[in-house]
Amino acid sequence: MKKCLVCLGMLMMLLTGWANAGDVPVGPGDVLRVTIYGDTNQPTETRVTESGNITVPFLGEVRVLGLSSTEAEQKIARQLRDKGYMKDPQVNVLVTSMVSQQVAVLGQVAKPGRYVLDGPRTVTDMVANAGGVTPDGGDIVTLVRTRDGVTTRQQINLWELSMGGDPSKNVVLERDDVLMVDRA
Repeated sequence: MKKCLVCLGMLMMLLTGWANAGDVPVGPGDVLRVTIYGDTNQPTETRVTESGNITVPFLGEVRVLGLSSTEAEQKIARQLRDKGYMKDPQVNVLVTSMVSQQVAVLGQVAKPGRYVLDGPRTVTDMVANAGGVTPDGGDIVTLVRTRDGVTTRQQINLWELSMGGDPSKNVVLERDDVLMVDRA
């Protein structure tokens, strides 16, 4: 019964936590579909280089590293306008493959593996994405985060969160975080 409540709580948090993928910064390896309305050679699929650039018709290389898709659209439109290629450019940037923003969910979950952060996601979101905690899994998830060469570990109690515990403990995940669900 306790496990069912945890799964139900995580499902509710997952359903209420969906964000716009356009909010996620693009990074090296991501594939973008750039559509410039009025250009007959569109759309263009392009991969973000290690240096953070994409190739855009008319403009050549444009730096998009760390920009959201909306910010990339605005930057490309501005450059097309400023360079005189179009008077009022309409640009759409869609992330078709996001590989730069991933976390690992390991241990006692139904589908362990690497998962894309396609928007702000919390610990419970990603455990739910991984199919939830298995029957022999515990209530504690360990978040392992390495930033600037320093590794930290934080334990998060899923049971407490599902029962209305402190929502600030449901940490928003960042690129390269690792979640580990141990055995009960």
